[in-house]
This record gives sequence, structure tokens and C-alpha cells, in this order.
Amino acid sequence: MGIFAFDSSKGLAKAMEQHLVRRKLAAHYGSFGSQSQPAFNLVEIDTHKMAEVPVGSGLNVADLSRPEELAGVIGQRRQVEQAVGAQQRVSQDLRLGAALTTFDAEQWGARFDAASTRLAREHQLSSQWIPIIANTEPQPEGGYRVQFINREQPDQTRWLSTDDGTFVEFRRFVDEHMSVLNEHFTLEHGQIRPARGRRSGACGRPERRLCGPDADPVVCRQEPQGCGPGRGFTGPGHRPEDP
Repeated sequence: MGIFAFDSSKGLAKAMEQHLVRRKLAAHYGSFGSQSQPAFNLVEIDTHKMAEVPVGSGLNVADLSRPEELAGVIGQRRQVEQAVGAQQRVSQDLRLGAALTTFDAEQWGARFDAASTRLAREHQLSSQWIPIIANTEPQPEGGYRVQFINREQPDQTRWLSTDDGTFVEFRRFVDEHMSVLNEHFTLEHGQIRPARGRRSGACGRPERRLCGPDADPVVCRQEPQGCGPGRGFTGPGHRPEDP
């Protein structure tokens, strides 16, 4: 197998005559006419498409005219294919992971809603009563208790007992995903923003946001205790004591 180039059409004609007539190879190409004057059907070849025709081992026709060794070409081609394939797999895994997470959240949401509605009906509570996810506790004698609150009158609360583990499992699901979310984002003034780097305080613990009287209580977080007098906070809206 080989690819030959000619400087002129006369050179091409001379080479074809020697190959087909003098060597008597025209018959092997299905020629018409006689051996001394063979004839062929002329077919125009699109060289750009021909260059892309595969010839095996990851090579195409264009690779046969490259000056470097074909083994090196094959190695480079495989490295590129592996890199592209790895990127595609990562992209597919990310899309699949996001889809599964969304599906999982929808499934958990449906289970939690059904369990909440069923428990509220068992205790003859109207739709105004909603469960508090954070206030779900296991009972020493078995089962669980869940706190419900009247959303129209928040001062009214009730603790309901149940054997349904959906509430605890759903709380665990929410806690796990919120911990991951809090590693990368923070809530500031009702908006989710990328988390910033945190500096270490005098106690060797991460410093948290310090809250004044006018601060948003949702944003405020409690400082670690045990850092020495005047350094701790008891909750939102408190200032450190003067030394």
C-alpha cells in the first residue's frame, strides 16, 4: 500500500502506462478494451472525504502521508480519545448525579408529605398544622415524637407520637444535604452566596459572624464557647462583654 504523487499529468500518464500496460495489470482492475489500450470508467474522488476514510488501528488515509511513524500517530490518537472519553464520562456522571439527587429529593418529599398528612389526620389536626423537621425525637420506649405547629397561630404547638420512621429518616436526609450545602454556600440577608474563607480565632476554631442588635437572626451564628471571658456569645443580638 502506498500513496504516490506526480509533478505533472504527463508523469502520471507515463506511470499508469507502465503499471497497467507494460506490466499487464490492467485486467486485474476490470479494464475495458485490449491489453495494449485498456479503458476505464473515470470516477472523480473527493480527496477531503477520502482523507477521512478509516484504514484500521485508529488511522485514516490522511495519516498514511504523515512524515512521522504510524505507531506514534496511533499513540497520540488514543491519548486524545482517552482524554475526550474521560471528560465525557465525568460530564455524564455529573448530570446523572444531579438527576439522581433531584429524583431522590422528590421521592423523600413525597414520603414526608404523606407521612405528615397521615399523622395529622390520626390526631384530627387540620391542614393548618405542619411538622417541624428539626423537632423530631426518638422515644426511649420506642417510636418517635414529632412537633407540629399551627402556622396561623405559631404559639400553638403539639407533640405527636408515631412509629413511622419516615420523619427521622427525612431529617437525616435533609441534615446530610444541608451540611454539604453549608460547606460551599452561606445565607446572607435572605440570599444564598458562595462561602468565603474563614480565619481561625484565638481558640484555634473558625471565627463565625458576630451579631449585633440589628443583625439578621437567620444569618447570625453562635461563637464557640470556652474561648475565655468576653469572647463567647450566648446567641443572636448579644454583644461580647468588655474586658
